[in-house]
Amino acid sequence: MHSSATGDSVAAIIWATRLDHAWRMLVSSRHLGLRVSEIAVRCGFLEQATFNRMFKRRYGVTPREAREAAQPQS
Repeated sequence: MHSSATGDSVAAIIWATRLDHAWRMLVSSRHLGLRVSEIAVRCGFLEQATFNRMFKRRYGVTPREAREAAQPQS
């Protein structure tokens, strides 16, 4: 099944939505107390390796790199 507006499959849209949610959590100071693996699970990823691979494919950085880049420099 494809979305007629974007040509993306429903599954691709779900994965993209989960990854976008993970990105927002990783760069938010509100979620600093959560480990990257906890964020992955909360966003629907059961395997850390799958999360890391899909995240890097979408954003070009690992989840940890995204988090580190978002933190204020001291």
